[in-house]
Amino acid sequence: MKFADSDRDLMHIVDRLKRGVSGLELLEMVQECAGRIELFEYALKINEESEGASLASFLSDNFVFSHYYSEVIIDTYRLCRFGHEVFGDPEHFQSWLFSEVIAMDKRRPIDIIDSFAGRQWIATILGRIEYGVFS
Repeated sequence: MKFADSDRDLMHIVDRLKRGVSGLELLEMVQECAGRIELFEYALKINEESEGASLASFLSDNFVFSHYYSEVIIDTYRLCRFGHEVFGDPEHFQSWLFSEVIAMDKRRPIDIIDSFAGRQWIATILGRIEYGVFS
């Protein structure tokens, strides 16, 4: 499963978390995830908890996310990249995120992406798809 990282990659992630992800770094991650800022908004609960604020308002180099939010951002980014690898196309992955998945008791992956356990479950299902368990 490609969601797992090498020790070197994990060291880099831990170092990045300690300094916090900047808004500019988040923008780069959004662009690599086919410009799907809503994926990160769902994961960070931006629209629910920020009283109408948009994640776009944080996309500057001057803004640095806390350790907690940085971890959610990086985890979501890694999941997005894994999904793109599994489906071979960002649009197919995006469509899958918003579909009811039988292997997830007909839940939509996007509805559980806001928790660590939810992101882990999504990664597990993607790994099964990758190996042909759910095709």
